[in-house]
Amino acid sequence: MQELEVKYQWVRQEMENTELREEVRRRTVLSVILISLIALLGILMMALRQRNQYQRALVGTYERLLDDYRRQRDEQDLGSFNPRPLQSSMTANGSTTEDEEDEESLDAADPGISGAASLEGIQCYEQLMNILRQEKLHLNHRFKVDDIARRLDIPARRLTQISRKMSGHSFTQLLNRLRVEEASRIMEDEHSVHLKTDAIASMCGFSNRQHFRRVFEQVTGVNPGFYRSRTLPGSNT
Repeated sequence: MQELEVKYQWVRQEMENTELREEVRRRTVLSVILISLIALLGILMMALRQRNQYQRALVGTYERLLDDYRRQRDEQDLGSFNPRPLQSSMTANGSTTEDEEDEESLDAADPGISGAASLEGIQCYEQLMNILRQEKLHLNHRFKVDDIARRLDIPARRLTQISRKMSGHSFTQLLNRLRVEEASRIMEDEHSVHLKTDAIASMCGFSNRQHFRRVFEQVTGVNPGFYRSRTLPGSNT
């Protein structure tokens, strides 16, 4: 009887020890999980804080670019004689468009294009800009240098050279800058708040939304959606 009692006590003690070890193990696992969750939460909060700081810095940069563009657009008349360094006509993927390749080949064919601007060139460029600004021919996406060259009674080659000489841009780039200028003014007009970006792109001579977005970013430094959100809150995109 005494032996049974001893054995019973021993078994009971073993069961209690096992339960105690299991409880210790569970608490250890829970502690590890809790510590891991706290550490993960801290990492996430730090990442979120850094992301917010990056976004604020990015938005600040975009806003400065937007303000710079609007100031330059309002202060600087693209129709005035203000030669700029020649720039490569590169698209977003590093290639040139077909129109700009043609224009660059025309420039290369005439070494004299880098010389001093002639009175004839200045007058021709002023005529070109007056017609474009008054009649807004560039808002038709099918508009080409040949169309205006015939009207000015000047070879397309020469008009292309004059355009690059006077503005620092190819003829296609010049048209796109004028189109972006028109689009930016539409976006700032409270009466156009209902217009979607696709409609504005079409109105301003761009053949599709992707082309419009790419050119708009190249000219202004910001995308059309950001521009609208900052200049006319509540507009459609």
